[in-house]
Amino acid sequence: MAAGRRFYEVDAVKAEELAMNCRAMWGLPANARIGPVNTNYHATSAHPVRLVVVCESPSFAEVKNGSPAWEDTGVKILNRWRDSQGGGEEEFEYRQLEENGIYVTNLVRCQADWVTADCYAQGARLMTTVKDERVRNAWPLNSDFLAEELRRVAGRHQGASVLFACGSAFKAQVREATKFAEAVGLNWMVSFHPSRLAQQLSWHYNPQAWGENQRTFPSQRNEKNRNEKEVTEAEDDSLMDETSS
Repeated sequence: MAAGRRFYEVDAVKAEELAMNCRAMWGLPANARIGPVNTNYHATSAHPVRLVVVCESPSFAEVKNGSPAWEDTGVKILNRWRDSQGGGEEEFEYRQLEENGIYVTNLVRCQADWVTADCYAQGARLMTTVKDERVRNAWPLNSDFLAEELRRVAGRHQGASVLFACGSAFKAQVREATKFAEAVGLNWMVSFHPSRLAQQLSWHYNPQAWGENQRTFPSQRNEKNRNEKEVTEAEDDSLMDETSS
């Protein structure tokens, strides 16, 4: 990716502090190169942000190239976006993410699946459960950065929506992050299967409802579901009475 200042960057002092704290938390050597990695979007980009994709954590290719979703992840993001727009899959070039208005960032900006160069060259990879635990532990160090990033996106790109593509291992962290999007007026959606979601997330699965003024919030939905359950049970009881008579 071409060099240049990004739309949102963790400033140099905080970036070094973040990397140092993550290395200490994860038990990594002081010379481990783990980021942090900022967005793919350039500060001077002429392309309006249409979709913010929040991934989990950068990996080796992202740290090496200084941008998130560098290899296969970027291909999948772009192709699924093309599918949603009715287009076909084409040869992938990284710049196409920005050109299509796809802004990529991470829950945690440092590389949680880091292993030594020798281990990586031999095909060794960190266990997913260990990587996931690292991401969860580092989230409190990163959450303020994501909140500020989403605030800036909302301030300059009012038509943008947010897709949290982080997997079900991070439901608590994603739930907190959705509040950041909600607070600044960004529509959002979570990519893992709706049947695995807590009730608080469900209404965001219908893009047709995005922007409605009458949408409900968790406490209201819980009350609504209880009322509907009571009505259904009452109807069942009534039907049983009629049947027995």
